[in-house]
Amino acid sequence: MAFVSAGAYAREIDLSLFVETATNTTFAFPHVFNKGPIGTPTLVTNLSRLIELFGEPIDPSVSASACQGWFAAREYLRHGNKLYITRVESAAQPAEYAAQSLPGGSDQEIATGTDGATSVPATRELSSATGDFVNDGVVAGDVVEIHEGGADDGFYLITIVAATVLTVDRDWPTGSLSAQDFTVYSSKVYAGSAGVTGTSSGRGFSHAGQNFTATVSAGDILRIHDTGDTGDNGLYVIDSVDSDTALTVDRDWPVGSLTGLDYTIYTALFKGTAGSTATDGEFTDASGKFQDHHVQEGDLLWIKDLVDTTNNGWYYITGLKTGSEDTTVEVNEVSWPGGALSNLDYEIWPGSISFQGLTKGTWIKDSLIQGLRNAGQPTNFNLETRDATGTIVLEVVYNLNRSTVVSEMTDSSNYFSATVRTNRTEPVIGKQVTVSGGDDGYTGVVDSDFIGNPATKTGLKSLRNKEQYEVNIVACPGQTSQNVQDEIIDLCESRGDCIGLVDPPDQPTVDSVQDVLDFHNGTLIRTTALNTSYAALYWSWIQVFDEFHNLDVWTAPSGHVAGVYTNNDNLQYPWYAPAGFKRGKVSGAKDLRYSPDQDDRDSLNGPGANVNPISNFIGYGIHVYGQKTLQRATTALNRVNVRRMLLFAKSAIEKAARQLVFDPNDEILWREFKQLVNPTLKHILSNRGIREYLVIADETTTTPQVAEQNKMIGKIFIKPTKAAEIIEIQFVLTSQSADFQELAA
Repeated sequence: MAFVSAGAYAREIDLSLFVETATNTTFAFPHVFNKGPIGTPTLVTNLSRLIELFGEPIDPSVSASACQGWFAAREYLRHGNKLYITRVESAAQPAEYAAQSLPGGSDQEIATGTDGATSVPATRELSSATGDFVNDGVVAGDVVEIHEGGADDGFYLITIVAATVLTVDRDWPTGSLSAQDFTVYSSKVYAGSAGVTGTSSGRGFSHAGQNFTATVSAGDILRIHDTGDTGDNGLYVIDSVDSDTALTVDRDWPVGSLTGLDYTIYTALFKGTAGSTATDGEFTDASGKFQDHHVQEGDLLWIKDLVDTTNNGWYYITGLKTGSEDTTVEVNEVSWPGGALSNLDYEIWPGSISFQGLTKGTWIKDSLIQGLRNAGQPTNFNLETRDATGTIVLEVVYNLNRSTVVSEMTDSSNYFSATVRTNRTEPVIGKQVTVSGGDDGYTGVVDSDFIGNPATKTGLKSLRNKEQYEVNIVACPGQTSQNVQDEIIDLCESRGDCIGLVDPPDQPTVDSVQDVLDFHNGTLIRTTALNTSYAALYWSWIQVFDEFHNLDVWTAPSGHVAGVYTNNDNLQYPWYAPAGFKRGKVSGAKDLRYSPDQDDRDSLNGPGANVNPISNFIGYGIHVYGQKTLQRATTALNRVNVRRMLLFAKSAIEKAARQLVFDPNDEILWREFKQLVNPTLKHILSNRGIREYLVIADETTTTPQVAEQNKMIGKIFIKPTKAAEIIEIQFVLTSQSADFQELAA
């Protein structure tokens, strides 16, 4: 601002630019879990959040390797609160959602016509000169509705199907009528407009003009959908057929004593007695019905065999098997509980609304869901979710219908998302079904799954962008293959701001000091030696208790060491050695596979050996007792504390220096650079991380030739502080006449 007239003017000049030196020790790793988002690094801040997002540990007795990520996370979270987990899945056998549908009615019509002719009452036939009933998929058990407005109007159960002729279950009231409008349905049994409900304390329903005994059975669905008096509208399960004109439903009427009601009755799409579960994930009936009856994804298979009950229960249909659409449906189940059972009694019900777990996996499998009537909105329903025992209510989402269920579940549910099925009515109230299927995606996981895809940024590749994710420690707990560990090292070296933790194999592959040295030297499992200052190796495996499965589990060191690093930083700073009795205690550890003694530790941490021992000390417990990086060269960077000090300084200064990018490259810029850097280095110096430093940023580092390249160079010289890893205590015995001052000098 230019000042022209006389006066006193205040001006602000901000020279307070500084480097942020506060840090959180952030751990990141990819692994398999039975729950959670796949492929995206997800922040976890405490154990409760770990369970909420990624579930409980995979049962170690089922897979000792698949549970390693969960326990590594738990051990880090004992001390840290910034963890990025990238869930991975097998590319060969990906994770799948557990899912289920609530049953409802189907308005799916199979065939329609306007030229049907009924014959004399005794023959029970409906003919259509242009009909193609067989090709339309009409089968015995379907329902034909006459809706011409004449004497034969109503619903009839089809007993025999020919190309142009249907035979029904009862005589025509009048017979010999022609040109009748008709529709064939696969699950709609009756529709009427003169139904009567009983009192609100009763459960009776009647209609003088119907013949319920002929086609309705217990378990069918009564839907009242009257537009005039809506008090009892909703779906009801039929408990019993009391007579040709009377039914009993599953619950009291909200209002009761209503008459002249519009209603529809639905039954199963069809029923069978020769189903087979010979192939996992498939249900077959050789007689061929599924495609004919318009079975679709989201419908429900209910096996209810009275002889062999092994596979009985509800199953979610994921579709028709390609090439066998008439005879085989695919169900969302990895395997049948009882295997190859045949001649099973079963029914298929139309699904109304499908619900699937919010994330892939088996975590919600076997839970129970049902729609319950909403007292405040009788035309809506509440979705109740219970655990597998049926005794614990996990969640209730209120006031849903087919128009709002998708958005309401998205906003309100911690367990499910919803999909509305086509050609279906509202769900049956009170019909409880079991969530089935799901796959955790950890079967067949290989190196490439953990490494990930650079294009889709999964696995370890998801952590490449250091501008998006600030990370201090990287691992892949329990994964000991050369490909995965080399990717960890390359990731840390390319980012330049984090250190990797690589795990040795467990017993029996590695069960001695020589074995772990051979592994680290590239002569056991590995074909190349480990050699980098950006990673460290710790041994041996550590036993913890799994409270979810009530057993002890052997776990890889990396998660525990990440916790040790974090505790070290909480107590002091990253440039302190994360080892020893002050800062190296392994919390939560019960035992070690092998506890190296002094001679072992000399071998593991001696010249040319870079394996950090974890030992059990009587009276002190289990501690990390080494802090070498995997660098073979004998420079200061072959120690973890020096490497982490430099990572801290580099990260902080580099982040701050971004504020200077695009400023004029002159003396002012050089001075501002030094003003940024000096406080950070003084902070490290005053807290014992370095002994001395020098910052140069002037015309000697940024020469005219360098400036011509639009570049500024600043040089920082550092003398790192070495850790006292050996403390020698000398006891000197003297004669009685000795002079201590003279001896000390």
